[in-house]
Amino acid sequence: MVDQEWIAAFETGFPLEKPAVLLPWGKPINEVAHMSGGIWHSDRFYWRSASYLHGLNYPLASPNGMPRSSPFREISAYIGLTPEGLWSDKASLHGFDSVSEHLTHLIGKPTELTLQNKLGEKDMSWRIGKVYFYLSVIEQFALKCHLTVGIEE
Repeated sequence: MVDQEWIAAFETGFPLEKPAVLLPWGKPINEVAHMSGGIWHSDRFYWRSASYLHGLNYPLASPNGMPRSSPFREISAYIGLTPEGLWSDKASLHGFDSVSEHLTHLIGKPTELTLQNKLGEKDMSWRIGKVYFYLSVIEQFALKCHLTVGIEE
């Protein structure tokens, strides 16, 4: 488990390790992206090379389709992508197992777990106060693994 100071940081924002900056909940997403190296592409902000949650470094993205001035409330890691930027069943399933083990070590046992179905879909979730961590594999032309971290409104 990690220390209480690290856990308490989530009450105010999503802590990045590289770059070392706290992404504050509720601030306009364009300001959060500007202070942390997020790049606008198409319909969302991306952080292609960030480190967070004690060593995870999968690409991050804001929710799609939200106005740039919307409050920062959620961020997702794209876990099942290959280096070429394509979704991979194998990378998604391996990533799910690896990240779920990592988060269980950091935060504790998940609060909810849905076992894998015939398509390979499964999910787990954790909570720190009002902050949720939702790890899932969904089937959408390929298996896609995402970790979404956000704060309840």
